[in-house]
Amino acid sequence: MLLPYLSSRVVFPLAEKLSVRDVRSRVRAINRDLATPWVEREQRNRLRLAQIVQWAQHEIPFYRDLFSRLRFDPVKILRDIRYLNNIPVLTKADLLEAGDRIVHPDAKLHLNMQMSRTNGSTGASLPVYFSPAAKDESAAVTRISQEWVGFGPSDQQLHISSELPGEVPRGALREEWWRRAATNRISVECASWSDENLQALWKSIERHQPFLVQGHPSTLFHLANFVKDRNLPAKGKFKVFVSTGERLGDGHRATIEKVFGCRVANRYGNAEFGIVAHERFFPPADETGTDSDVSPADATARHYLQIMDPCVWVETLPSTSGVSGPLVVTSLVNYAAPLIRYATGDESRVIKGRAGVYLEGVEGRVHDVVLINGVRYSTSFVQDVLSRHMLVTDFQFVRSGGESLELRLALHNPRDEAAVRGHVEQIFGPGAVALGFVSRSQFIRVGRQQKFRYVVDV
Repeated sequence: MLLPYLSSRVVFPLAEKLSVRDVRSRVRAINRDLATPWVEREQRNRLRLAQIVQWAQHEIPFYRDLFSRLRFDPVKILRDIRYLNNIPVLTKADLLEAGDRIVHPDAKLHLNMQMSRTNGSTGASLPVYFSPAAKDESAAVTRISQEWVGFGPSDQQLHISSELPGEVPRGALREEWWRRAATNRISVECASWSDENLQALWKSIERHQPFLVQGHPSTLFHLANFVKDRNLPAKGKFKVFVSTGERLGDGHRATIEKVFGCRVANRYGNAEFGIVAHERFFPPADETGTDSDVSPADATARHYLQIMDPCVWVETLPSTSGVSGPLVVTSLVNYAAPLIRYATGDESRVIKGRAGVYLEGVEGRVHDVVLINGVRYSTSFVQDVLSRHMLVTDFQFVRSGGESLELRLALHNPRDEAAVRGHVEQIFGPGAVALGFVSRSQFIRVGRQQKFRYVVDV
């Protein structure tokens, strides 16, 4: 595998230099942190937490006003971590209202800030900003998470993404080429779970036989059933599947592992922070000196996701039912646009171990399947397509007996209605679904806890 090895050793450093990035040194620094005994590392992380909160108090307009009203003293976090609870949880609604006041006033003028947009999976879509250092940190965490599942410099990875309609800008194509070449990455697009698309996806996996496949677990689950129903030889085509973007259920994990003969790794991340936690196949050495009975080997056996604790501070709020509670995350590295005690919209439980801290699974938005003109689409695909032009904040399919399917859309700006109609027709065809333009308050919630679902029956 000389070519992938050269890509990792030659093309990546070249791309890093041309784009003025510094990912490799961040990989080394984070790995040094993670090799520090947990008792010492936890104290260091608490110091980083106090430092970024103190920075925000003096430098970020939104937090300067908030902490002034609260009379909040960040230094007290070092004496008692419970003092952090005096900072109210930041929601997406708060972030939308704050706007640029969450960003350092000089950052957009003097730094090459990266803007990404949340996909609306747990609330309205909104922009978030990364400083160059935070962007490098996120890329470094991605490389470390791959090391945790055995991915090496001579291995290839295949990413399954949604097939987006329309022409891709030349600049984006050039940037994607560099990304693929530098990271031994193959990108395969999949628009739906039709037999034709699943066949094309399987042909790509057979042809490349990558070490690692990454994508939505629902797509790999449907692919597993596709190859199993046709008695296709599937074992050994890839070694690891990394599940992203959706909740990974035990049934999907078992089917994927059985059909493909691979290991499955769960990961949790989002647009606001990058990768927050990742399952780890090769745990570090056990440690003593803590009051936890969860060893690194125990965490691996239980499929816990190890939190990237040098980069994020993660809490779970008390739950009214069950063991999981709302996930709240603070960035320890994004000084230009810090998110402090930010509610991600997902639920989990933080577990303290002897060598780190973990998430016990993640409960979040469940993606559904919708049938349009005889073709099965994942709502994750619909989400990717609709969020591409940044016009739609959220959507919901409403099915009623004997009537056509209705797609309800909430827009950032009502004047974009005609453009969005055109995008939807481009995806599904004219008249395939009835469109309704609504506010987010008009989406239907279901169940005892009034959960949001992408597809509801009325």
